[in-house]
Amino acid sequence: MTGTAMTTALLLSLVTPLFMAALVLVRDYQSVLIRLLPLAALPGLMAAFSPPLEQQVIIPWMLMGSRLILDDTARLFLLLTTMLWAAAALYASAYASQIQYRTRFYVSFLLAMAGNIGVTLAGDAASFYTFFALMSFAAYGMIVADDTPATA
Repeated sequence: MTGTAMTTALLLSLVTPLFMAALVLVRDYQSVLIRLLPLAALPGLMAAFSPPLEQQVIIPWMLMGSRLILDDTARLFLLLTTMLWAAAALYASAYASQIQYRTRFYVSFLLAMAGNIGVTLAGDAASFYTFFALMSFAAYGMIVADDTPATA
């Protein structure tokens, strides 16, 4: 993969779940996106299986110059993370059919996925804590999506 393609793969691994989370809010796209939920992790898998070159992406407009880094350690964790999120997405499609507030669950699920992938790729403290906060708050949203007394 060239440098530009690798940069695109890293950015897509974060942007794809965020974009899908925004589209889930649109009722017309919701049923299609629920079936495509496991594919949200695909750009991360593509980046993890790319040639073993250390890649760094600097986003100057985000948090005073955020960095995303894909080195050997991040590559391994990205592979594990995206495989687990893809498997969880397969399960979530069936699980969420029983939940009253499905839209809330799917948006929280995709935001937590983006946050977890961002934590894996974070190259500085500001982006790490930002993605960790996104992942944490979105995980809380998945827990309370059922809206039962046990989750309150």
